[in-house]
Amino acid sequence: MQTTSVFAVPAHVSFAEVTDEAVILDMEREVFFGINEVGTVVWKRIMSEPPATLCDLVEAVAAVFDAGREAIESDVGRFVVDLQARGLVQVA
Repeated sequence: MQTTSVFAVPAHVSFAEVTDEAVILDMEREVFFGINEVGTVVWKRIMSEPPATLCDLVEAVAAVFDAGREAIESDVGRFVVDLQARGLVQVA
């Protein structure tokens, strides 16, 4: 995945926050995925404007969480790959 790739959320995918948890809903397959605080930061940035690149996602997480840059890059990269594999995001 290139760091300049821009991500988009397909029309069949929704997001909801409930108390201190968040879920991504795949309406086509009728399944939901719980995500943690880091995942929530990433997801909100993917949904915002302008469209987010992988670098933008890493920056969004780094602005909120105190962790090493390499760890953030690795975690965000794995999360986005997982989202893509599940059909929850796509490269725009």
